Amino acid sequence: TEADPTNAPSWQAWAIMERDNGDVEEARRLFKKGTEANPTYAPVWQAWAILEKKQKNYPQAIQVYLNAAKYADNLKSRARIYFELVTIFGNIGNYEEKNKYLLLSIEANPKDHIAQAMLGRNYGFQGN
Repeated sequence: TEADPTNAPSWQAWAIMERDNGDVEEARRLFKKGTEANPTYAPVWQAWAILEKKQKNYPQAIQVYLNAAKYADNLKSRARIYFELVTIFGNIGNYEEKNKYLLLSIEANPKDHIAQAMLGRNYGFQGN
């Protein structure tokens, strides 16, 4: 990162190393640096969101995943990000948002059979 402070993947790798060593605050600081280095590099946003989700910091995870989705460079990546939001909204009991992101996930990747099955199960339980 000293050689090229604009290299977001370097910041991401360093942040993941700090996260894996248990220094969550330092990892957050480094993920933030990565997003500042290249705000449109979706993988650094995704890695940061995973950290926040694991820490059960759901409001922050949601915001970071939304940034990741905004910059995802293909529909399959965007579908995976939306599916992560599905799990978060399910964990916090916000089923309206869960279904919204489930539909967006399927729209981005109609071949995702897990998302399709979950949608069928959700609507089956609701009697629709």
